Amino acid sequence: MKLTSALIIVLALTSCGQIKNIMDGTEKLPSQIQETNNGMAKTNEAIRLQKIGVALGILQDPKNRVTLAPIPSDMMSGGKIMGEALHADEALLFVKNYLVKINEVSFADTYPLADEGTEEGQKLKFNFMMDKAADLSMLIVVAGNLPDDVIAQMVTEQSEQGAYRDILFQLLKMRVSFFSDMMLHAAILDGDKKLETLGQIEKAMEYQAKLDYICGLEFTSQIAVKITAFDEKKNERLSAALDTKLCSDNWKKIQEKATNDFKAQSFHSDSGRNEDSLTEYNKKYKQLLEDIQKKLDKAG
Repeated sequence: MKLTSALIIVLALTSCGQIKNIMDGTEKLPSQIQETNNGMAKTNEAIRLQKIGVALGILQDPKNRVTLAPIPSDMMSGGKIMGEALHADEALLFVKNYLVKINEVSFADTYPLADEGTEEGQKLKFNFMMDKAADLSMLIVVAGNLPDDVIAQMVTEQSEQGAYRDILFQLLKMRVSFFSDMMLHAAILDGDKKLETLGQIEKAMEYQAKLDYICGLEFTSQIAVKITAFDEKKNERLSAALDTKLCSDNWKKIQEKATNDFKAQSFHSDSGRNEDSLTEYNKKYKQLLEDIQKKLDKAG
């Protein structure tokens, strides 16, 4: 009689005196398995660091830093890779270092021999300032793509007495800019854009939920970005503190557009199937409107 693979393993473990320990949960991993796990951990870390390098290459590529408004579209893929790869402490340091570059590195220090009175010097100065603007857009995109649990970890570890508390406040304001200005208004709500489908309404609600979390924090009065690199008017606009009224205003806009724009269309041609789909869509739509009203009531 041939032994099955499972039985062979059981017998082997029994003969080694290991089966009881394993059943008791007290047996340590054999050294070979532990070494394999360590090797896999090192490989995963190498892959993570490689992703960060690739992302930074995308974010710093000059051709991806041309269009910054209303959405820095060419930075989005790099921002997503970077945001999802960074650990909480790394993300805070990333923001801190680039804020120093934006606010404190001067044109004169970078190009000590440049003459701003010449056409070449003026062009160099223009590109230098555009690079600062691109760096700020990069930070906003990365902050927006950090996972929710990483943001929650930062809030827990830094908001009270953390070494990077001030950076956390600035990062949160950047995240607000990402979801409100870029993903919600520029991409979904502003202009002649419409919330015609259930998916569009749900996506708007998903983005706004990210903002609700920030608007609900106890230290909202501290959430602001500190920008000093540009002219006074631009610095003031970029450094505006979080206005928690933003959340209720956004829910009102979502409610208004969802009410006016939605169309329960179905392209099924089967007998009776089109009518069933329309009934289902309208039911879901009604539930979404109820959910929006609840969110609006809570936002005040």
